[in-house]
Amino acid sequence: MQAADTHKTMLDKARALSSSNLTEAEGLCRRAVEMAVLEGNKSVEAEGRHLHAQLLFNLGRNIDAIEQIKAAIALREEINDKAKVSVSLNSLGIFLSEIGDYSTALESSLRSLRIKEELNDRKGIATTLINIGSIYHRLNNWAEEGKMYERSLQIAEELQDKRLITYNHLNLGLLYCESDNIEAALPYFENIDADLEALGDKPNAVKALNNYGLVLLKLGQPQNALEKFRHCH
Repeated sequence: MQAADTHKTMLDKARALSSSNLTEAEGLCRRAVEMAVLEGNKSVEAEGRHLHAQLLFNLGRNIDAIEQIKAAIALREEINDKAKVSVSLNSLGIFLSEIGDYSTALESSLRSLRIKEELNDRKGIATTLINIGSIYHRLNNWAEEGKMYERSLQIAEELQDKRLITYNHLNLGLLYCESDNIEAALPYFENIDADLEALGDKPNAVKALNNYGLVLLKLGQPQNALEKFRHCH
């Protein structure tokens, strides 16, 4: 138990460092995984490999990240931790999408979704649907992308999850804007910048304002558009 506690402490420290020193966090996490392997603690090893994969991905080491997340999935399947298998599968989908392997990314994300549906994890379903939508976007399948966001938004509204509602509004607004369906895009941009600011997401707030301005410009409202563009800076 003491060894497991040590592993957990190291992983907690790695998480805490992940926002300030990725290199140190990665090294600490790697050592925690090595200790877990020596102790034969598969649960902690799986947790460590999942975190290690996230850190490697953030460091731009995508291939190494994929190797680690696959190992985490195998371990979690071995100990029959379905909920965490689903979490790792979702991460694998994100990593594979980043390297352009969209078909395998979609397969992994859909597997994650099926498990979340089996477990009736409503918030997890809504989150995974967003990730699946982003993969369809990269595949230029805007129809399926929109369906994923709409379904996710419906669940988010039922859960009254402000964060998920906001990101689905953003995604739908950007989707309709990109497909030149301007009138459909408009309602999704109303107040979206304030909602994103409230979530501490300044970059996406600026992105939303810029697109809101473009929508207003196309609708023949140049003064309103200019006001939005001014707030982008």
